[in-house]
Formats: sequence, C-alpha cells, structure tokens
Amino acid sequence: MDFVLRFDEKLRRRVMINVIDKIIEIDNKLKKDYVVRGINLWPISRTYLSILLRNDIEVNRKKDKKSYKEMIFKIYNFSISSVSNNPFFAKEKDIIYLSPFEANREIRDNKLYNIYYDELSLTYPERTLIVESGALMRKKRRYFSSTIPQEIITFSGRIKRRFLNFQRQEIEVVNEFVNNIGIILGINNKNDNDNIILDNFKKCILNTVKNLLCCRDNWKRWMKRISPKIIIYHNSSPQIINLWAHQLRIKTAQYQHGIISGLQPSYNYGDIFFEDKYKTYLPDYLIIRGDKWKQYTRIPSKKITIGYPYFSKKIKGIYDNKIENGKEEKNEKEVVLILSQWPIRKDFVRYAEYLANNLDYKQYDIIFKLHPKFQEKVKEYSSLFRYKNISIIKEGEIYDLINQSNYIISSYSTAIYEALPFKKPIFILKNDISEATIPFEIGYRFSKPNELLRLILNKKYKKANYDYNNYFDESWKTNYSQFLINEIGLNIN
Repeated sequence: MDFVLRFDEKLRRRVMINVIDKIIEIDNKLKKDYVVRGINLWPISRTYLSILLRNDIEVNRKKDKKSYKEMIFKIYNFSISSVSNNPFFAKEKDIIYLSPFEANREIRDNKLYNIYYDELSLTYPERTLIVESGALMRKKRRYFSSTIPQEIITFSGRIKRRFLNFQRQEIEVVNEFVNNIGIILGINNKNDNDNIILDNFKKCILNTVKNLLCCRDNWKRWMKRISPKIIIYHNSSPQIINLWAHQLRIKTAQYQHGIISGLQPSYNYGDIFFEDKYKTYLPDYLIIRGDKWKQYTRIPSKKITIGYPYFSKKIKGIYDNKIENGKEEKNEKEVVLILSQWPIRKDFVRYAEYLANNLDYKQYDIIFKLHPKFQEKVKEYSSLFRYKNISIIKEGEIYDLINQSNYIISSYSTAIYEALPFKKPIFILKNDISEATIPFEIGYRFSKPNELLRLILNKKYKKANYDYNNYFDESWKTNYSQFLINEIGLNIN
C-alpha cells in the first residue's frame, strides 16, 4: 500500500497538535476489545489512524510500476539470499535488530553503513544479527556482515495472503470497531471527508491484519529458531512483533528515532496501554539517546538511556580534527546555514531570499540545504539560483555543514538537536509544531524575515553553549553494556 502527501501545510500544523489528543482520547474511552484471530485491532491500527487524521495520505493510490530490470535484480538477490543469507539457517543470536534498509545512509569501505545499529552491533558482533526490510534492492555489501533480508522471513506469507479471506463475523467485528472509533472522535458519517477517513481506516485494518496473519507463523518460527534474548526494533516495525516475542518470552525494545515529543503517538499512550493485555503490544524498553527525552513521553515501557553512537563518534572526529590542526578554521565570510524542511519548504525559500537581499554579500554567505524530498521540486526553489550569495546543497554531511557555519536556521528538525554540541547560535522558525517540540532552552525564535535578520546581525548571539549530553549521552558504550548485563541478563566478558 502506497501513500502520497496531500495536505495544506498551515492546516497540517494545527491538526498535528490535536491528533495526539484524539488518539489518547480513544485510548482512554475504548471499553471493548476488538479481536480478529488473536489480534487486537486497536494496538495494530493506532498509528495508521493518526496518519489518516492528519490527512497526510491517500490509501488507494496505484503503486508505481517497477522496471523490468528492478524486478529481475530483486528476484536475483532473493535467490542468492535464500541460499547465502537465509534467516532460517542463521545461528542463534542473543541480540536482534530490526531495521529498515533506508537506515544505510553512509558508505564505509565501499559498504553500506547503518547509522542507527551498526556501531552498537559492532560492540558485540558475534552475538548480534541485523534483519533489514527492503534490503533486496541493495547493490553493495553491508558494513556489518551479519545482516539478513527480512523479505525471506515473510515471503511464503505473501503467497498465503492470496488465499486468505475473512469470515463474515470477522468483517462485522472490524465494522463495529471502526464505527466505535468514529463515535469517539465525533466523525461518524457526518460528511464525505469523515466517510473517507473511516473507509480508509477500515481498509488499512483489513490489509494489516491479513499481512500479519500470513506472516505470523514464519516470524514466530524464526524467533524460536534464533532464540534471541532481546529484539530491538526501529519505530517503523509493526507493534505486533512485541506480542509475538512476548508469547515466546523474548524481551523487546524500541530504539529512539529522531525527535521524541508529546505529539508522537508512538511515544505517548493513554491509560488502556498500562493494562497487561495491551501492554504486551508495547516494548519492554524504550531506548533513548539522552535522559532529557524521558520527560517527553508517556509509555509503560522502561526508559533506558544509551546514547546515539553514530552521532557521538562523528562529533568526536570533528573535535579531534580541530585539535590536530591546532585551531579552528575561520571562514572569510560568515556562513548562514538554512536547513529546509519538507512541510514548510516554501517558508524557507522566502526567508533565504530575504536574507540574500538584506545581508551584505561581501560579509555573508548563505547555504541552503535541501531536504531529500525537496530536491525533485526544482521549480519551488529555482528562484534561489539567481542569488550569487546562496549555495544550494543537495547532498553532503550535515555535521560538516553545521561545523563550517556560523548560524543555524531551522524549525523543528532533528538537526536542531544535533547542532547543540557545535555551540553555534540556532534560530528557530516559530510555529505550532516547533513550539510543541523544541524546548525554549534551545535556540532563539523568529516568526518574520526581519526578526531573523536582526538576530543574525545582533552579535550577542554569536556564540551559544548548550548541555547536549542531556540529549545525546556520550557514554553509550558503557550504557549499552550495562543494559545487556543488568536488564537482559547477558554474560558479557
């Protein structure tokens, strides 16, 4: 099922604030359990509903056609992996990571490097296995060699899916559940838009349950075969993994991805999820990057601070390089770095144009870093090409860009937090989401172009000092070992 963005940006920012309240309201008001073949519908459909309520997606969009070469390549990779990397032939491992292929965001030694899990996996490589979804299209070898494709676990389930049909009573359970959700939200068949939301929600549930039922036996058989002590997963993995693992007495943990805030349903739950029958759909642990994130989540899982190894090693490398060179290199001009964001991309183009027109080009350069989704929308930022003092950057290491800049401009990007150790002034575009996700102790707010200009020209903001260790604990290696020993019970030498 493919989704496509289709929303008005200002409306989206207002709606996002309300969505989490609606989801928590359902958590607290849903009095009946709706179960289809052992699967409780609310825990596995909660995230889908939050997306639908934000009006972010269309459900029935036709899938993009894969090229003939892509299909052949995928079949070839599947055939090779079935023999060389078959998950069911893997040896027993204590630690399993479930990761999307997209986490391979760096090339090291001409191999794909997973920025979330490779560093942790390399700490105890003989006891660790990474399972990646979407990995059949990879054209390079993995940096962490003990990595296998998830598709082989779920392949036979996809075949079964064609022959699985729901009984009439099961469809009635789904209908009753969807209608009850509509009543709690107050959107039950009031208008066409309400009908679209509820119809799409029902389709999401039926598709999801069908996929899970077809893959359940394979997943559980594989878990039994590998016999891990802990499964650590990315937040894109289905919540049902927790249930299946718990049924086999395997502990689970969710690894922090990006920012944690009170707006995210995956980090915030109502009272019903603190009951045992719902708690089993949640991880035993929420692994966070620093102690500060604990205050932005409400979840029954135990919160464990480990850190963000990839980020910590990157920062250390930059600082070591400065020490080796003896002093920090200074730019001939002051550099203003604008980190554009996809939902509010047009706002950042407007601010870049204003700065280019009002900052002395002999004293200031502007770097406009494109969000990956923004790169294809050339018409939307083409006006920037006429400015000699604006450099448009598509690729490049974000930490190097932050390091070489004097000022950082963004709104609610993860990069705001990642800029903290560089001690550069951070200017934050004020809107509903940034107010709800970025603490006031970080950065300086602006809401108009002339306010941003004054902040840049005001030299008292030239330096900043943030306690970034609260957000990214540098003692990740010690924390990780202590977690495995004290919580998971592993005997680590």
